[in-house]
Amino acid sequence: MAPKAIILGDFNIHFDNTCDTLVAELLNLMVALDWVLKDGTATHRAGYTLDGIFTRPEEALYLSTSPLEWTDHALLTFKFLAKQQSIISIPQKKLIRPWRKIEVELLKATLLHNWNDPKVSRLSPLARFNLGIKQAMDTLAPARISASCIRKKSNQPWFSQALKNLQRKYRQKERGWKLSLGEAERVDLKLALNTYKKACQVAKSDYFTGKINEAANSSRELFRTVNILTTPLGSPNVENSQDFCNKVANFF
Repeated sequence: MAPKAIILGDFNIHFDNTCDTLVAELLNLMVALDWVLKDGTATHRAGYTLDGIFTRPEEALYLSTSPLEWTDHALLTFKFLAKQQSIISIPQKKLIRPWRKIEVELLKATLLHNWNDPKVSRLSPLARFNLGIKQAMDTLAPARISASCIRKKSNQPWFSQALKNLQRKYRQKERGWKLSLGEAERVDLKLALNTYKKACQVAKSDYFTGKINEAANSSRELFRTVNILTTPLGSPNVENSQDFCNKVANFF
């Protein structure tokens, strides 16, 4: 496990001399604060141990020293075991444009206006055309981030992939009915919607039943689960003061 903190440096005291009062006081103080000195060889050319590294007792640290030519102190190197961190991939932003909202006549007028702009008269015809298209698109159909990229993480742990497939199926039926407005499509939509709702109820019931059974020996987890069930997200914050109660009583 990687150490959370390390205290190291040139303390300029002889750690190898345990009879020294300063050394004894420092080591006793560090032990009282739950720090230990990692034992190593001499860190000075004269054979003294002036440099030290303090870590927590449970943290593994592999210390070694190497002499240097340009200083009388040795180089302290240490190794420790570190847990490899998982790489979290950041989804790229997806830009979309509302192409269907572009009117042909308005697009032609915008392109003509951009083409006759004196600021681009020195450009080549191809460059003027490309710039005009870009400016027209930015004006008539400005790019925006796709809603799928900014969608918040669902806070419904019981909502499984199977429910997501049922949801997608009934929405397909809904789009088909909106296009045709036929009776057969309406019946299919109603059947798909009822199937999806019943599956959601069963999945939610099974999930919270399991949570309550797991929290049978933990009143804290049990009350937390009950609080989630009785206080749904987005519930209004109702005032419960005595003055508010009197106002409600007087109103009725």
